[in-house]
Amino acid sequence: MLRQFLMVCLQVSQEVRSRIMKEYRLTTCGGIGTSKLTAKLAANMNKPNEETVFFQSAARAYIASLPIRWVPSFGYVYHKRFTEKLDPAGEIKSCGDILALLEDKVGELAEAIGQIPAEKFLVACKGIDGSPVKETVAPKVIMSEDSFLSSKAVSDIDRRLRFQVKEMLERFSADATEDRKSVV
Repeated sequence: MLRQFLMVCLQVSQEVRSRIMKEYRLTTCGGIGTSKLTAKLAANMNKPNEETVFFQSAARAYIASLPIRWVPSFGYVYHKRFTEKLDPAGEIKSCGDILALLEDKVGELAEAIGQIPAEKFLVACKGIDGSPVKETVAPKVIMSEDSFLSSKAVSDIDRRLRFQVKEMLERFSADATEDRKSVV
């Protein structure tokens, strides 16, 4: 059932990407996964113009290969505490190492970085993300990307740049209004 749902999501992504390409001549990528975390990973795998479906089994294997600093919210402070208390030799490098060595030792990990961060960290290393997808969140960064590889003429580049600038200004203005900031 889940597999069928993900395949339907893939079809929707293909249709949306196709319309964007047809109407605006812009490339996009799509990430489909069983969680927000795996969807983000999938979206980054085949840029700039593909979609990727990440089934849970493949996601867990892929995440196991990632460095532990990759895990969302496991930044410098947690890494330092973790290394000092549990890995002074620096032998634990990946999420797979964490799961192999510490999955059954949540208490030790919790002592090092705290109970809630430890639980979230172990769950993220498995590719599970229970955080909700928020519909309206002001982005930390506003960006627009285009490789211009398909552009053959200066006029095409000019049109695409004007579209990107217009879109970014609209997004910036909307974000500023939403956050009650003034736009200069």
